[in-house]
Amino acid sequence: MVETTLGSIVPIIVASLRSYGVEPQPLLDRAGISARSLQQADARISSNDSKHLLQLAIQATGDYSFGLTMKKHIDINAFQTLGLAASMSNSLLHGIEKIVCYHQVISTALTITLNQCGDEYHITYASASADHRLSHVAYDFSLSAFISFIQARTNGHYRPKRAAISHTPPAHLLARYKHYLSNDLIIGSPTNYLVLDKAEVDKELFPIASSMMQPTEEMLKTQLEKVVRLPLQQVIRNHIQETLSHGEPDPEKTASHVNMSYRTMQRRLAEENTTYRNILDETRKSLATDLVTTKKMPLIEVAFLLGFSDASSFSRSFKRWTGTTPARYRQDFQSTRPSYVGEIAHSP
Repeated sequence: MVETTLGSIVPIIVASLRSYGVEPQPLLDRAGISARSLQQADARISSNDSKHLLQLAIQATGDYSFGLTMKKHIDINAFQTLGLAASMSNSLLHGIEKIVCYHQVISTALTITLNQCGDEYHITYASASADHRLSHVAYDFSLSAFISFIQARTNGHYRPKRAAISHTPPAHLLARYKHYLSNDLIIGSPTNYLVLDKAEVDKELFPIASSMMQPTEEMLKTQLEKVVRLPLQQVIRNHIQETLSHGEPDPEKTASHVNMSYRTMQRRLAEENTTYRNILDETRKSLATDLVTTKKMPLIEVAFLLGFSDASSFSRSFKRWTGTTPARYRQDFQSTRPSYVGEIAHSP
């Protein structure tokens, strides 16, 4: 499975960058994240792209602890249905169980486990795949975001008993890490985890009617099923759509985008009964017929938007797809369009 992350994480990164006085757009461009890919509420981006963006953010701000800063810009709406379900739970434990159960809705690159150890609960974070190790900034944000949820449900009063991080921050930042995570902080640990007091976590907060919680539970189940079954070809198709205007996407770079070798990508696509070339061709065809019929831009611009180097190459491909030229296709479409379309367009 290709690791993906909920697109609504990007506005948190953008707001954090702006708090440092850093313009985010150049970094988004370098990370290959386009505004168009984030327009839908349930939009997802490659976890590889989000990792790249976080690395660029550290370079641009010069702040090793950028992931902690992101906590200040968390909006519960960013986590959508999961944030709502967790906030409606009638105890911290129930909210934590929701997060652990459905965390892949937020990111499939991360695994979260909950274990009871005597009078404590241990919440452990780890990379979902050995081939895609999370950066320290991703762990910092994940841990601090979890603490943010706990504090929101307890009016800011609760803090973890202990915390452990697998990296070693610069000495001058240790106080900041303890402030955000826990005064009892273990650095350079084999794993990243939080330790919570069981008695505090088990306390009821306020009752929530089950009739209010049921719809969010069903939505989460649907979202999780959709996410974990996201086909590789769909992820590649999304990437091609985002990068076509910069020229024909390089298959090797596309493979890197989905965190695998070109050979592995081809094998995985064969298992889905397709190839990279077929996906590229089908994506171009779909976009081409849409742009030719719904946009008034010159056909040479359409060609460039689809990654063709010249109009003749585009015209040959278009004729192979449709049996006619782009100009004739546009002309035929306009001549057969119902007259009421124009009437509506010009009505006051």
